[in-house]
Amino acid sequence: MGILIPLLAALAAGALVYYLGWLIIKEREARVKQRSLAFVTGYASHDPAKALAEAEATPSLSRAIVIGIGRRLTTQKGRRRVEQMAYYAGLNEPLIADDTLIRKVLFLILGFLLGLMLAMVGGGIWWVLPFLFAVAGFWVPDMLIYNKGLHRDEEMGRALPDALDLLNLCVESGLGFQAALAQVAANQTGPIAEEFTVALQEMQLGRSRAQSMEA
Repeated sequence: MGILIPLLAALAAGALVYYLGWLIIKEREARVKQRSLAFVTGYASHDPAKALAEAEATPSLSRAIVIGIGRRLTTQKGRRRVEQMAYYAGLNEPLIADDTLIRKVLFLILGFLLGLMLAMVGGGIWWVLPFLFAVAGFWVPDMLIYNKGLHRDEEMGRALPDALDLLNLCVESGLGFQAALAQVAANQTGPIAEEFTVALQEMQLGRSRAQSMEA
């Protein structure tokens, strides 16, 4: 009975955190759809800026509270580092920074609850586990993004030689450089195709070839 009560309490608290996270994710998905619809509506009304501003409405109370907690637990430099890691991992969604803060807070709470459950069972020195698990949980989302970036970089490294060979063949066959880039992007898959597409778009917007390829 002494073990059952803290176990049930930890499970109930964990279920509550999971439910809160589910609500926040659903609210975020709704905001993304709202933002996409705002683009369509804005272009139809010839005022996309106004429609986008309306789509960026104040988030729900639960989401705003969790994001506020996450911002108080991180520095501005730390948030910029997360955004940079997300960029290298190919996570270019507009809400990725706030989503990562939410995950950090939720993992912190879950880590604390897990450590608390173990401490209630073990006692003694085990009471340090809630704090250790909370800190570890807080850094788990950062580690996941960093690991995703490493895997993406490795995948690009493996695909780059074939992409460059195809680019060379296209140029030698008489295609212009941008047309050759378009062929590479269309015939490759994964992150290398995504990066070549971005480079092509930047060139079409007026950026130099050297700057686009370097980026």
